[in-house]
Amino acid sequence: MKSLIRDSRTLCRAACVTSLGGLLGFADAAAQVSTPAAEDEGLYEVVVTARRLEERALDVGITMNVFDQAALETRRLNAVEDLAQLTPGFDVFNGNGTNNPTITLRGVGTTNPFLNNNPSIALYADEVYLPFSSFLTLPFFDVERIEVLKGPQVALYGRNATAGAVNVISAQPTDSLSGYVDLSYARYDAFEARAAISGPLSDTVQARLAVIRQDGGGYMYRPGTIGSTAGFSRNAAIPGVPAIPAVDDYGDKDVYAVRASLAWQPSESVDVSLIGHYGKDESELVGSTNINGDRVGVFLPPSDKPYVDYDNVAPATDTEQYGGALRIDVELGSVTLTSVTGYNRIARTYAIGDFVPVRVAEASFDEVTRSVSQELRATSRDSESFRWMVGASYNEDKIDYNRVLNSYDFLLGALGTTFDETDRAWAVYGDAEWQLSSNWSAGVGVRYTDEDREFDGGSFDIDPFGLSRIVVAFPGLAPSGSLFGSPRYDESDLSGGAFLKWKPQDDLLVYGSVNRGFKSGGFDGSGVTVPSAFEPYGAETVWAYEVGVKSSVIDTFDFSVAAFFYDYKD
Repeated sequence: MKSLIRDSRTLCRAACVTSLGGLLGFADAAAQVSTPAAEDEGLYEVVVTARRLEERALDVGITMNVFDQAALETRRLNAVEDLAQLTPGFDVFNGNGTNNPTITLRGVGTTNPFLNNNPSIALYADEVYLPFSSFLTLPFFDVERIEVLKGPQVALYGRNATAGAVNVISAQPTDSLSGYVDLSYARYDAFEARAAISGPLSDTVQARLAVIRQDGGGYMYRPGTIGSTAGFSRNAAIPGVPAIPAVDDYGDKDVYAVRASLAWQPSESVDVSLIGHYGKDESELVGSTNINGDRVGVFLPPSDKPYVDYDNVAPATDTEQYGGALRIDVELGSVTLTSVTGYNRIARTYAIGDFVPVRVAEASFDEVTRSVSQELRATSRDSESFRWMVGASYNEDKIDYNRVLNSYDFLLGALGTTFDETDRAWAVYGDAEWQLSSNWSAGVGVRYTDEDREFDGGSFDIDPFGLSRIVVAFPGLAPSGSLFGSPRYDESDLSGGAFLKWKPQDDLLVYGSVNRGFKSGGFDGSGVTVPSAFEPYGAETVWAYEVGVKSSVIDTFDFSVAAFFYDYKD
């Protein structure tokens, strides 16, 4: 049983290369043009898995942007923030340096960079859900396709898909030997190397190995502290600001990652796919230029140049990430049973400064995040007039978080924050579509989710010199100098949607849909300093109404336009 996507790779060379407008409550439009290769073959077809089925993009009543391997390589789309270049309404905010990217889509989302806040867009890598923004920091490489699905996708993609979903599908092992090496060099000594090799190990087993290496590229100037604030201290008992020399190429990348894939067909009715990945990131983190000085009046920036980092801390990360995905497909007559098992772990220590060469609020982090997921689903397409899918999923996510906020030159001490958080969620869902006539079809999807979160931790005064004013600034820590708690959050939800499609001809689709999205609540991860901060925040919901048109009346040009209205709550 061969994958349609694997066999159709040569048909999917077109990519979204031009786009128009994206505005909450107004409209999306996108034009899609085929590459010369697709035109020469005389066949244009983009196959997507937006609804967990392999379908033509033109047949799916969802506004989406699809980027195939050729587009990703040509445009050098290396990271999640690069998708904003070609996706209307898609914005990325990098928090904590570049360690916690958060996404908004059509204006729905958050710029809250704290680790335990789930994104409003469900991001899947090889069908495995990535629940935290920390998992989005490694580069894209050897990717076959990325699908950006707009609007709530809760029925098929689960909680936290209120804004949409992003599917990242890595390149698959091939039946014949193939490979490539891609080297690039750019300004500021930026170097990148990518390579992959793929081919059969036997008649029923194929393998693929892909690697990436990124180095250099630092473009920031760091004046350091020598001649300015070196040796400064507000109290003789506290060591002074260290002497930091100037650096004119700060911000270098130091990243490598590897992915290994195996595909096995033990019989005509069984497919097995196993993917494992490992990555290491020791890059310097680019912060922000300060033009306002510090809160204690010691430092006043001499200029407003945009690429100058006046910090006395050299923000950098030491990140290790690994995980894997196991997918098993079994055909039982007209029904396909699918199991997807995923595991991801990221451990990192990093520091970010406060953008001034004195110690006002310098944060250092030590974090470990783990995620285990299991999904089972059954899909039937035994009839052209009716197809259905039912499934169940379970996720268990854990966070070990520690942060020290150094304020030696402002509050004469430091604020420590530590917590463990465990999130368990299970869900059942169903999705169905009926062919009402030769031109009309309708569908409905629904998901029930039950979630439980446990938080254990708090904040405390670190007073190494006996001078700390942390409790003065944060009186909620008084009288003991610490505040700890173990609250719990429970939530259940029923969400989903329905759509109606009209296809007067094969290359024209008109659709309308209504969907309810659900983003789970949780706990404040910024540092609990008052008792009320142990209270969880509640879930967010959105009702989304959308109508759209997709057309491919010209063989080498696709066009889509959609109008939508969101009713957002909490």
